[in-house]
Amino acid sequence: MLRLVTGHWELKIIAVLAAFTLWFFVATSPHSQAGAATGSATVVPQVHGTPASGYAVQRVLVEPPNVRITGPRSTIETRGEVSTFPVDVSGRRRTVIESVGLLLPASTYLIHERTVRVTVEIGEDGMAEPQGAHAAPKKGTSR
Repeated sequence: MLRLVTGHWELKIIAVLAAFTLWFFVATSPHSQAGAATGSATVVPQVHGTPASGYAVQRVLVEPPNVRITGPRSTIETRGEVSTFPVDVSGRRRTVIESVGLLLPASTYLIHERTVRVTVEIGEDGMAEPQGAHAAPKKGTSR
């Protein structure tokens, strides 16, 4: 047993020195978590495309509305919002509900959520003329 502990001591010293050197470079690198911060950011949903003719986006909801992120202190302190990946509503006539990821700044990570739920409510456009409707007759004329 003693031979196992005392044998190849040169290799053991080299291994300890290599481990210490690696630890030193990781701990002092600019990407180290030593300057890290955690903060809250508002989620801004991105909606692309246009619904079908006669329909419009009525409302856009996102759940959760805020997420906790961690990363370099300088980024966290200056970044109050994160955007979602786009939700496409091209040609849609009904509400769209999608689970989408977030577009995060470099070296920034989410603490809990990996995705958010975006609901794009689509309804008939109140500005569009209903089908079959005709213009009102002009004053003083009959139909």
